[in-house]
Amino acid sequence: MAGGTDRGSAVNQGNYWLRRNASVSRRRFLAGTGLVGGGIAAALTVGCGSGEDDSSSSQNTTGTSSAASPATTQVAKRGGTLTMARAGNLAFADPQRSSGGNDPVFTRLYAETLLRYDGDTIKAYIAESLEQPDTSTVTLKLRKDIKFADGTPVNAEAVKFAVERGKDAKLNAPVRPAMSLIKTVETPDEFTAVLKLERPNALFLSSFAPSSYLVSPTALTKMGQDEFTKKPVSAGPYKVEKITQDGESVFVKDPEWPIRAANGDQLPYIDRIINRVIPQPEALVAALLAGDVQLVNVVDLASVSQLKSSDSAGVFEVPAASWQTVEFVTNRAPSDNVSLRKAINYAINREEINKQLAFGLGKPATECLTLDSWLLDSSIQRYEYDAKKATEALGQAGYPDGVDLKIATYAPAQAEAIQQQLAKLKIRLTIDNLELAVYQDKFRTKGEYPLATAGGPTESGELYQYFLTRMGSKGKYNPGQPTNPEWDALITKVETAFEQNERKALYQQMLKKSYEESYRAWTITIPVYYGVSKKLRGVVPLRENRTNPDLRAAWLA
Repeated sequence: MAGGTDRGSAVNQGNYWLRRNASVSRRRFLAGTGLVGGGIAAALTVGCGSGEDDSSSSQNTTGTSSAASPATTQVAKRGGTLTMARAGNLAFADPQRSSGGNDPVFTRLYAETLLRYDGDTIKAYIAESLEQPDTSTVTLKLRKDIKFADGTPVNAEAVKFAVERGKDAKLNAPVRPAMSLIKTVETPDEFTAVLKLERPNALFLSSFAPSSYLVSPTALTKMGQDEFTKKPVSAGPYKVEKITQDGESVFVKDPEWPIRAANGDQLPYIDRIINRVIPQPEALVAALLAGDVQLVNVVDLASVSQLKSSDSAGVFEVPAASWQTVEFVTNRAPSDNVSLRKAINYAINREEINKQLAFGLGKPATECLTLDSWLLDSSIQRYEYDAKKATEALGQAGYPDGVDLKIATYAPAQAEAIQQQLAKLKIRLTIDNLELAVYQDKFRTKGEYPLATAGGPTESGELYQYFLTRMGSKGKYNPGQPTNPEWDALITKVETAFEQNERKALYQQMLKKSYEESYRAWTITIPVYYGVSKKLRGVVPLRENRTNPDLRAAWLA
């Protein structure tokens, strides 16, 4: 088979992953992207600042498919059961506690949001209309034909319940930052909710829209939190039949779901969706090729060529979906030395890392942006591999004879590749491979390591959350949690910049500052591939998270 030939060729060429035990190292590298198991962990809001255990909303649905695509004249068929497989099942089913990012491919089936993106514009979805009478008020008129899966109405009180629950510090849900921007929710009638903000905020809708999941107050009160987590009750085109952690999860169509496709078709088309858990990457692909499943999310990079040559399946590619980087603690020695950070940036050969870790399928990374982002700025000087400049910067940093550093990681394959490259220039790295929770505590919170590997989804939309969480004082993903008044001031300016061009100028100013001060060393961006049966049509990337497929309008030919 093609896949076997490719693996052999890779070994002969000295492929880094495969020299180090393919099945383990590939997954350890992908763990750093957040792509193992079919999704990036819990989302917060729009912005590419989510990193290792967050997911961010993406505004781009670009993708290409080697599987059969329906002709424009084809009519979608109704019915049938879609069986998909992933390395893991839902980690958190409660839509407010996952924010859709923990497992958006599933959450979007049974829990829709009040608002969603239509192109680059946020519009009402479960809500009937959206109005902003002033900079501190959002008025939502709700549709009267949408009900929760338990038959209770989606009304203004449900919106108020969701906001108050999302703000609860004890729950500490990923939606809390967005919900905390809301001071009060007024309910002048059953289907009108008026959100009063704590202060004017130009980015409120960008934060609130992907977090605006609702849960049934009746069901949650009746079931209690523990039971509700096992079988959540929300409003979406499917209902939860069962969710398991290590077996099958099943979702069944809501025949009364009122929201239609753009062409007027009633959705969804597929009657039943089953997810099987298959931990081994090779077994996932084998199940797809055998016809046992019709969708695999996400395909191991080593299997892409095998699927592209298959008669029964193919891949859907989402280009540059995930980034990899090295991040620095900038408020303590030795990584507070900007010349040292620049030396590391110049010492990294991104083309080589792409060949070693991504089979050449990725691209050298320069930032967290997608290739078509409206924020790309060609005038910003990017770092490229340059041994001479690296040596000069190392001398300027006060380390002409080299330096010994520790690097934290939870994705050792990337760290080991960087270790090998930096060693050539006398930057000697000792790798500490940590569990994710330990990594977050020791690097993110305490700043006990000068640098660390990191990964996350690329972004084409607003960068507010990125800078808030990674540059803002006490930001969750700001290594070492330094107080940074200069960055705080820039972030506050973005909050009050209601014109997009004004925000663009501020974002590009911050991106330039980030480069000039070498806050991180970007390595590569990686595509995501869904494995798709040629019988499955209508699969596109989720607009909110391109690393996961949208199945709401999928159908079986």
